Amino acid sequence: MPALLLGLALRAATALAALAPVPRDTLAAPSPVGALDTLAGLAGSHPIAADTSLRVPGAWMRFGASEEQVLARGPFVVVPTRGQRGTVTRRGDCRWFGVETEATLTFREGRLARVRFAAKDPAPHAVDYVEDQLTRLGYRRQCEVRDFTVRNCDWFGSTHVRLLIQLRSLTAEVEPSRGASALRRPRALAAARETAAVLPQLLSLAPGAPPGLLPAPHLLSTPEGPGYPVAAREAGVQGRVRVRALVDTSGLVIATELIRSIPELDSAAVAFVRKLQFVPYLSGGRPVRFRVEVPVTFTLH
Repeated sequence: MPALLLGLALRAATALAALAPVPRDTLAAPSPVGALDTLAGLAGSHPIAADTSLRVPGAWMRFGASEEQVLARGPFVVVPTRGQRGTVTRRGDCRWFGVETEATLTFREGRLARVRFAAKDPAPHAVDYVEDQLTRLGYRRQCEVRDFTVRNCDWFGSTHVRLLIQLRSLTAEVEPSRGASALRRPRALAAARETAAVLPQLLSLAPGAPPGLLPAPHLLSTPEGPGYPVAAREAGVQGRVRVRALVDTSGLVIATELIRSIPELDSAAVAFVRKLQFVPYLSGGRPVRFRVEVPVTFTLH
């Protein structure tokens, strides 16, 4: 019993000592380095500097990150270049929107300033996915060339993406946008396209419209046939899917709607129509948006 009373007394004394005020001159100043180290340990990575808030779209890296921070995520070897003083170029493998690419990183004064992604023989669906994701992130597209063999487009958003897609290659040069002026013109163009009038008549691709009807729209190039889904081909499914498309003033398809459906073939038909590019349609001398019905035929023979 005396031993038990002594233990309880010692515990009470320890608790009272912990509650006693501590003199100011004995308080340790908080350590910012220690706090950052703790956060880094919790996150499992180095602390992110304040100037790395701008993320490279489609990748894990951020503009403004130091070489040390980037190298902690993957091996990027130095590439000999004749550049400006204070500029270092590194190269390594990196996924961009899920596509396997070779990434060339440009560091200025030790900070990531520019990234170039390059891929050989990208799958067509992967290319479409890249463009879909940029659109989903709010980027606006402005193209010099966009057809079935070449897509040479600038994408404007929080960063500037120069995207060149050819038959057997994809390259993208990404850098921070140069202020609001870099976004003003593409956004103004997009706003004009979105507010332009839409023809009330539904157009058809069939040439030789009867008198009194509007002429058919023209395609910039003759497209190749749609990809035939393997499962549908093996099951012997064929037929014609009808897709209604909304086309903007630049000739690009901006929305689609199924009019006649064949479930096994619908996705391939819609993907085909979304890639079409028309000659801008004029009404009263001004470009307008229009709706057109596109028949997409799948035949086994």
